[in-house]
Amino acid sequence: MSDVSVSTPRNFSHRMALLKQGEHLCSVYGDTGELLTQAVPYLKAGLANGERCVYVADEHSKETIIQALKFWGVYTDHELDTGRLVFWTRHDYRQPGLFDLQTMLRFVNRALSQALEDGHTGIRLAVEMTWTVNNEISDQDLVRWEDFINTISFPGSTVSFICQYNRHLLPCPLIAKAIQVHPVVIVGEDICPNAHYRPADDVLANPDCDRLDHLLSAIQAPHRQTRLATRSQSTTV
Repeated sequence: MSDVSVSTPRNFSHRMALLKQGEHLCSVYGDTGELLTQAVPYLKAGLANGERCVYVADEHSKETIIQALKFWGVYTDHELDTGRLVFWTRHDYRQPGLFDLQTMLRFVNRALSQALEDGHTGIRLAVEMTWTVNNEISDQDLVRWEDFINTISFPGSTVSFICQYNRHLLPCPLIAKAIQVHPVVIVGEDICPNAHYRPADDVLANPDCDRLDHLLSAIQAPHRQTRLATRSQSTTV
């Protein structure tokens, strides 16, 4: 993960903008406002960096995301016209036939190649994970795909992902498993290196790794401690 200190006196959107290309982020949210707070700065930073930003809209409409981007100062008409901002549906993203990791990988790589050919610096995907619901994708398939993304999205690469999980629309045990194959987790306005990060085989073999609230609390704990220490220092000064 890029070197972004939680104690830095900057707002969340600034910390998101400091993230470099190649991050594979997992966001967990409870409502539309929280999703937009996390996703819009991510997209805005990618557009400013010259990346092609692809939003896979499923739970929310394209218009909802566009209006939020406009509110945050993005000239969406221009970004859409230049092809730097693109929207996909679940059917655009989910490739036909049996769900297959290599097929999905080839699809993302083609999208990257096209983005680079079109003059963009890379590709940045924001994916509403409700695209997997009723789409012939098992929980194991999803966890393995999330793990597989790490082979193309890593610090230094030109592919970035934020995988967005609604804790009210997707099973909490599934979200807990998916979190563990992401190097970085976003909860609220915390950008957390994931100390519980491990390969999909380990996650799927462990039946006791599906307690979502416990996992999120453990991931956020170092950030809470840092914030408390920072506040204590500020009070002392």
